[in-house]
Amino acid sequence: MSSIVVNVAIGVLTSVVTGSLVWSWRRVEFLRRKGRYGAFFGLSGAGECVVVIGQQMNNPFGVQRSDVRALVEVASIANDGGPGFQIFQSDQFREGTGGRVEFCIGGPFANNRTAGHIATYLPGAGFTPYRRDQPDSIAIVAGGSEFVREPGLREFVILARVFPSPGARPLFLIAGQTGVTNLAAAHYLRCRFEELRRAYGADRRFCLVLRLDRPDVYGHESVHLASDITATAFAS
Repeated sequence: MSSIVVNVAIGVLTSVVTGSLVWSWRRVEFLRRKGRYGAFFGLSGAGECVVVIGQQMNNPFGVQRSDVRALVEVASIANDGGPGFQIFQSDQFREGTGGRVEFCIGGPFANNRTAGHIATYLPGAGFTPYRRDQPDSIAIVAGGSEFVREPGLREFVILARVFPSPGARPLFLIAGQTGVTNLAAAHYLRCRFEELRRAYGADRRFCLVLRLDRPDVYGHESVHLASDITATAFAS
């Protein structure tokens, strides 16, 4: 066999071995990430998952466009985690928490289940009442902090992970001042879960206030952490 043929054979064999190793590494990394993903969102195994979405404040039969897009973000999380999901509007779902993973989308004035979750699980946080044309309308409050909406400039949303009882599956709460803030929080949760996982692991609750800067210009991706209010929000 000529040296040229030998060199070609060695080159092909090397490429095959290298390709197999790269594929194996990527497969292992994919499975590890999927495991971290499932653990963080509570989606490992065959458990159920539900998404509860709010309604338009002036139309109980409608859903805001931004909330629909937030639903798509959450649906991507549920699909990547494995078990699939069911969707309900807030007036259609009257079941308890903890037996299934739940994503609840919408502020307390558009989603009555959100209002119940905040009162039950986040007693140290809340929203000021909706008052038309008042500057502090639907401000997020936690302890001595107040996050006041400046329409088009700065808007805020609560993103929380709650475990209703020991061993329960998590409840993810997305409660924003507007539809676009709900979308921003859902996007943040999907895209930055690794950061959140490193900070809170698979079994620690958290409650964050996220800030959306100039959403009229930069859209839902201009979202940043404004404050970690975990200690305050869960204090009774």
